[in-house]
Order: sequence, then structure tokens, then C-alpha cells
Amino acid sequence: MPQCTAKSKRTHNRCTANAMHGKTVCYHHGGKSQGGVLAPAYKGKGRSKYLPTRLADAYQQALNDPDLVSLSSDIALMDVRLGEVLAKLDTGEAGAIWDDLQEACREGSIDRIAGLVARGANEYRQWEDILPLIEQRRKLVESESKRTQVLNQNVPAEKNLLLMGVILQSLRTHAPREVQEAVANDLKALIY
Repeated sequence: MPQCTAKSKRTHNRCTANAMHGKTVCYHHGGKSQGGVLAPAYKGKGRSKYLPTRLADAYQQALNDPDLVSLSSDIALMDVRLGEVLAKLDTGEAGAIWDDLQEACREGSIDRIAGLVARGANEYRQWEDILPLIEQRRKLVESESKRTQVLNQNVPAEKNLLLMGVILQSLRTHAPREVQEAVANDLKALIY
């Protein structure tokens, strides 16, 4: 374990206790104090410094969420919205509207022509809503694909520990005592 980095105000000697896990100081020198958003002295990073205190717990919970950067729920939401907008499209195709419009022109029915033009314009506007949704969904899928690809390239800590255990056991079994001690010293230098 790393040594506490705190120094005595009276003697100016460094504390001899072990630092707490994930901290640079021991229990007596503030290793047990809260960190992050819940800490009273928290200054915040970026926009989080403007975060109202009533949202601090929810913010910390979101930061600790293992799926925070996952976009799968956003993609699902985009699919629902696309389905909703597509359901608004008229069941008749634009070609049928043009056929009806030609017939209405031959009949000279101004009211029918106006209604068909309005129907065609409404259908066109609905497609204007759909195309940006499709593009946004494409970007989300692309981002999620990149994220999962990077995630799959990382080797989990458990696998690394297992590999280290196998290597160390092999060294104990097959390597001479001097080699074992040299490897142990190299590993200690890396850790401390």
C-alpha cells in the first residue's frame, strides 16, 4: 500500500500510516472524507459547478452509471419517434394524390383541388420530419458502434489478473530462484 503523503505540522515528518485505498492520505488525514459532488469543498468541473445542490445526488448517480455513455436507449427512443411520425403518413401514396389532382383539374373543382394540394403538402411536410430523424438515428447507431468497438478492445481487469496469476505460477514452477526474485523486484517497482 502507498504511504500517506500528509506531514505533521509540529514535526514536519511524513505520516507513516498507509494511505486509504484510492486516496493519497490515511484515515486520520482525511482519507475517509467524501469526494466528488457530495464534498462540501467541491468546486465542480465544467457545467457541473453550476449544478443546484438538490441535483447533486442524481448527478453523482448518473456519473456512477455503468451505461452512462450507452446510446441504446436513445436509439430505441428514436425508433419509437420514427414509427410515430411514419404512422401519421396518409395511407395513399403521393402518386394517387397526383392522379386525383389531375381528375379534379379536368372537373374544374377548385375546392377538391385545394384539398388535394393541402393533403400533398401535409404528406411532404411529414417526410421533412422523418428525414432528420433517420439521420439522427444513423449518427446514434454510428456512435454506439464505435463505443462498443472500443469497449470490446479493452481487456477486463479480471482477465489481466488471471493472466498475471498464470504467469507468476509458471515462474514459480519453472524459473530459478534468482529469476523469481528479479521479476518480483521489477513488479514491486511498478506498483510502488
